[in-house]
Amino acid sequence: MRSRWVALLGLVSLFLALIGCGENIKVLGGKEPEKSRWVRVVSLSPSSTEIFGISLGLTTMVGRSASCDTPAGVKSLPVVMTGVKPNYEAIKKLNPDGVIYDSSLFSKDEIAKISAMGIDSFDTHATNLADLSDKILKLGALTGAETSASASVDRALAMAESKKDLTLGNPKVAIVLPGQGSEHYIAGTKSFQADCLRSLGAQTVGPDSDKFEPMSAETFLQTQPDIVIVGGDVAAFLKDPRMKSLGAVRAGKVFGWRNQAWLLRAGGSADKTLEMMSSLLVQATSK
Repeated sequence: MRSRWVALLGLVSLFLALIGCGENIKVLGGKEPEKSRWVRVVSLSPSSTEIFGISLGLTTMVGRSASCDTPAGVKSLPVVMTGVKPNYEAIKKLNPDGVIYDSSLFSKDEIAKISAMGIDSFDTHATNLADLSDKILKLGALTGAETSASASVDRALAMAESKKDLTLGNPKVAIVLPGQGSEHYIAGTKSFQADCLRSLGAQTVGPDSDKFEPMSAETFLQTQPDIVIVGGDVAAFLKDPRMKSLGAVRAGKVFGWRNQAWLLRAGGSADKTLEMMSSLLVQATSK
């Protein structure tokens, strides 16, 4: 894990040197894009907006989904999606050069409709830090924000490097979104959150998935995590009578995550995610 990040950090400067500063750039296999750099961008998912806003700046974003709330300033932009389906007419009226989205939230047919309008698209979905760094750099190249992209990647990789020597004893950790009295949602073992935990010397318990999945209380109890990190209302999880027998509950090792966006999104705040996650793990393992 460490060697992968060190290698990626070394590639950042090489990547920026290769793309240069000209108007026409090469991305994705060295192919010239049909258009020059994107000047007008629409985002259809919160994680994509966070990547763009925090890592690259909002200066060229012209539309968003109703769920996009980070960073500050994004809420002043026009909304092109209020439910689970994009408003294609609203997108077309904004005349964007490109649309950014998280493929875990959309079908191929939905994205194909955007391509059919002659609009380019870029998938920001990432399941690990290396993948996220690569996506940020490529998106920075597409939009002429190479310097900001590199700085964002450097922050995340530097944070990961600074936490590499944590001695936690490889605890089993569950990252949970509490349900309403029935099933809770738990991060999968192939998710971005799981990759962050592994980089810090912990392991994730959960489904074989790259996203949050519903899990019955019976199945969850069988995982017996040493630590539970709850995104959202900790009380809602602790009030579930079925969780009273969980070792982590009895040991007082259930922790709330104060900024849910840092937990749920593989976005521009990866350094903050790693920093807070490491803090919670150190606190839990020191008990």
